[in-house]
Amino acid sequence: MAAVTISFLKPGEQDMLEECLTESGLPVTLKSSDLLREYSAKGSLAREDIIPILKGEIGRRAKPNRMPAIKISNTVYAKYFKPGQPVKEVQEIVRKALELYFKK
Repeated sequence: MAAVTISFLKPGEQDMLEECLTESGLPVTLKSSDLLREYSAKGSLAREDIIPILKGEIGRRAKPNRMPAIKISNTVYAKYFKPGQPVKEVQEIVRKALELYFKK
C-alpha cells in the first residue's frame, strides 16, 4: 500500500526519496508514505523533510494533555461510599481526603 501512495509523488521527489532511503536504510510505512504524498500535493516536499518524515519526527499529532483516569477497586468503593452516591459527591470526598493526606 505504501508503494501505491509513493507512486503519486513527482518523479523528482521519488528520486529524492530513493536517495534518502538508500542513505538512511529507513523503511517507508503507510503513515510516512501518506505524509510524503500530502507534502508533495502541497508542493512543499523538500529533501530535508524526507528523513524526519520517515523517522516519524514530522507529522506526529501531539496528544492532548489529559489527566490520567483514576480507578478505585469495587472493594474500596463499597467500603467508603454508598451505592448510588452521586459522582460529584464522591469526587469531592476524594479531593478533601487527598488535601488532608498531603497536609501531613
